[in-house]
Amino acid sequence: MINQVYTTVLSILNKDNRGYVSPMEFNTYAELSQMVIFEELFHKYAKSLAKQNARMYHSEFSDIPKHIREVFDVFTSEADLFLDTLNQEYSYTVTDFYKGIKVELLPTSGILDYAGRTEVEEVSKLEINRILNNNLVSPSPEYPVYIRLSNKYKIFPYNPSVKARCTYIRKPKTPKWTYVQAGNSPLFNPSASDYQDFELPLQFFSDLVIKILGYCGVEIREADVVQISQALESSGVNNEQL
Repeated sequence: MINQVYTTVLSILNKDNRGYVSPMEFNTYAELSQMVIFEELFHKYAKSLAKQNARMYHSEFSDIPKHIREVFDVFTSEADLFLDTLNQEYSYTVTDFYKGIKVELLPTSGILDYAGRTEVEEVSKLEINRILNNNLVSPSPEYPVYIRLSNKYKIFPYNPSVKARCTYIRKPKTPKWTYVQAGNSPLFNPSASDYQDFELPLQFFSDLVIKILGYCGVEIREADVVQISQALESSGVNNEQL
């Protein structure tokens, strides 16, 4: 999809001789645009859930929360948590971590099926002392809890023999339009080792084009390009509010 986005952006900019965007500039705008749209999905998901609870959505094609969850499924991953026995903290080493979903304790038998896992409930750091000192709600091996400390987790009750794993939403991979130079023009080369397409699905094609056009308009100092981009984006927001 990245080549279609790139050629569409160039076609719109060159239609009235507004300027040219180099592959390097396009890749910068592509990365920023994908990340902005990705982050906006979390806000859209929260709003769509509120509308669904208010019975403003129906099932099937208008089930917006379901459609957004399907996008998130692409970015959902798992990572083992490694125990620092000195500080009694678990941490992850993955570099693409964006947002945690849940923490689970793995069965001691070594079986990694989902049925044998124990989900750990997250609690507030402000409440953990009260929880630990209350016999009625004190955590147990059957009902463990954890608090989050940056990229570390403290799980209660502490058991160094238990392995833990987190499910998280990863960051999208950085898109890169790769090319070979053919005369004075860059020629798309998807066979390059560092080629990377957009990870957002095809339904976000127009959103990516509009976002990138906005950044291009700022770069080439064409106010009307920016205004057109903003108008199209506002139109999309208005359609979402229907």
